Amino acid sequence: MLYTNPEPQFIHPKDKSVKDKIYQSDTIKQIIDYIFSEGLDEINTYVYQSSFVRLPREHKAWSYLDEGCRLFKVSESPVICLHRDYNMDVKCTGYNHPVILLPDSLLKAENDEILRIRMIAAAAAVRAEHHKLDFLIWFLEHTVGQVNKFFIGPLLERYLLSWKRASNYTTDRAAFIACQNKELAVKNILFGKIPISELEKFDFGVNGTFSGQTQEFFSQKGLMDIASSLYGAFQLETWLPKRYYELQKFIMEQR
Repeated sequence: MLYTNPEPQFIHPKDKSVKDKIYQSDTIKQIIDYIFSEGLDEINTYVYQSSFVRLPREHKAWSYLDEGCRLFKVSESPVICLHRDYNMDVKCTGYNHPVILLPDSLLKAENDEILRIRMIAAAAAVRAEHHKLDFLIWFLEHTVGQVNKFFIGPLLERYLLSWKRASNYTTDRAAFIACQNKELAVKNILFGKIPISELEKFDFGVNGTFSGQTQEFFSQKGLMDIASSLYGAFQLETWLPKRYYELQKFIMEQR
């Protein structure tokens, strides 16, 4: 199945709805004004391009990113910067000038299938404007101590955390659109989260290895409530079963 206009399908509804609420915040509007008045977006771009190694244009990761830009109608491929990171997730940052951050650990894993769909998903993230909110979150995490005039209340903090989760649902959908392979798309969620030697033993079929864990996770209603209220104390990996569930649901909807 080919998608001729994937944008309405791959952006998860919660990604969009929470993002809209965040942008309605007066604090966020003030931060955006501050970013542009101080030229922080341009400074951020300069820091990444001057501090990190810029990936050579002939590297295959570029061809995958270009493929994703064509698929998701991104007019220009962002710069790819290579950086040292044990986390294998490809990230994008920068407000009006997105930069793709490619971890060296992902290249060392030497898995072209995962590299391809993650670079294509990075292009989808740019189309969904994830880089803008990622940049705002980076700004808050690194400058709120110095810029005391911005007050981040509990509600806005919850929105930002909720969006961070939902943004993964969107890129998981984009990864499936890129490969049209359910097992590979599901494997992509866990790749880099558990040892590769263990991942190779997994079955990613309908009743695959991780399906049981996902069902158990959702059967623990009380645990879900506690995890939701204490989300700030957990890493995003806590929500891998939810990502698995949301992707499975999306794939079923395409049939």
